[in-house]
Amino acid sequence: MSLKSTITVLYERLSDGEGRFDVSYYVNIHMSIVMDKWKAFNIEDWQVVEYTSAFLDVAAPYVASAVVTFGSADGASKALSAAETKDVFGDVPNFTNLKPLLMLGKVAGHSQGAI
Repeated sequence: MSLKSTITVLYERLSDGEGRFDVSYYVNIHMSIVMDKWKAFNIEDWQVVEYTSAFLDVAAPYVASAVVTFGSADGASKALSAAETKDVFGDVPNFTNLKPLLMLGKVAGHSQGAI
């Protein structure tokens, strides 16, 4: 049974190429806001991935994603329903015009350090 939960956010690449996503702002400013606003919900860490291409040189369907991990089974759902989350979502126009896709999850397994 998982004691950790996650919020995964995906930013879909627009087919017309008109999407804007400032990964530097996202990593350096937005994720600091996320950590600050969600610290009360046992946030542990986050990871941002910027996609450059899919397999076999096909354009990646997403520009970027983030996985935010919480140290409790209900941390992610509590964070999303909290009043503080208004500030997190209010910052989105500062780094993108893409619509975020959010998914809640539970950690089913993970590695234990370097292999």
